[in-house]
Amino acid sequence: MTMTETFHTGDTLPTTATPRVAGLAPPSPCVANGFYSRSHHGACGVLIASLAVLLVVVLRGSSLAVPGPALVISHELLDVSGETYVTVSISGTVALNCLQIGPENVIRFDPDVIEVEAVEGCNGFVVLASSVDNERGEIRAAATCPGGSVAEGPAMRILVRAIGVPGQESAVTLTGLDVAYDAESRQVAGVIVASGGVHLREHVLASSLACGPNPISAEGAVFFYTLAQASDEAVLKIYALTGRLVFEVELDASGSRFPAYGRWSPVGQDGEPLVDGPYLAVLIVGGVPCCQTKVIVAR
Repeated sequence: MTMTETFHTGDTLPTTATPRVAGLAPPSPCVANGFYSRSHHGACGVLIASLAVLLVVVLRGSSLAVPGPALVISHELLDVSGETYVTVSISGTVALNCLQIGPENVIRFDPDVIEVEAVEGCNGFVVLASSVDNERGEIRAAATCPGGSVAEGPAMRILVRAIGVPGQESAVTLTGLDVAYDAESRQVAGVIVASGGVHLREHVLASSLACGPNPISAEGAVFFYTLAQASDEAVLKIYALTGRLVFEVELDASGSRFPAYGRWSPVGQDGEPLVDGPYLAVLIVGGVPCCQTKVIVAR
């Protein structure tokens, strides 16, 4: 599993409030600072070393908070081993210019069902900083809308990949907002949150093969496959890019994943760990190669 923290802005950010100059528009009230660009690979115990978002706020007029809108997370159907976007949308009468989830609040998901690959801004919003922990199933992010504000529509979208089995479902829950501001740089209070989720379904149109998570860490991965036609023989072969066969296993033709339980450790036929790098996984049905997928071992 992988936990990533991404710093999206430039190298230099203001760390103190910028005084407002008469006649000039105030700067964006959301400035992210303290998100570190790095990746952590390993077992449980991975901690976010630092996550702090500093908001530079220039208040125009009254400092009183205004009533907030709703933040709604979408519900999505996702084919096993596929990818989709889960959206975080603004809905209400108050247009938001800035929102921050973290460090106190998070978006939670089930890391045994889905894996988060990216957090992106949309509809004019830009993600300043984000932290994704696929070990714990937690997302933190700060986003702003440089061109103005949004009262209705998506503000962020989360790219997720299915790593579970058909029928499983992951709730995607927002515990709350740490901070939100409107276009006038006023803090918005009382934002309502509505949770969403991702439901995994089996979708068989042809024989297919996928691996998740990919890249494959030391914790291993699962190969998901579907067979277009019933067959007495289905084999998974993994090759180095040199063409050398490094792993081979007979699959359950009535199944949909290998291994049936747990995860496959990236170990070759000789029992030695596979060297980090790219490999080609091939699904062979009835003696005929029918599909393949590239996998990367990256401990």
